[in-house]
Amino acid sequence: MESLCQGEEERQEDLDTVITTAREKLEEFTRKSSQFFIASLATFTEKFLLQLDEVLTIDDVQAASKWHQWPCALAPGGW
Repeated sequence: MESLCQGEEERQEDLDTVITTAREKLEEFTRKSSQFFIASLATFTEKFLLQLDEVLTIDDVQAASKWHQWPCALAPGGW
């Protein structure tokens, strides 16, 4: 009976070691993956915002339409 208890204790210690090692590896993988995700998200956000800078807004369109209301020398009936 004593050897059976000792064998079970060793088995549980080995299992604890395996679980601890797996947890540590998972934590390291999670840390690396999250750093990669944050860096990728920052790069994407910067590119996306730069693209949005090129998009016309209503103010751009209204400013252009006001500009076209003025007579133009090249337009028929211009100066």
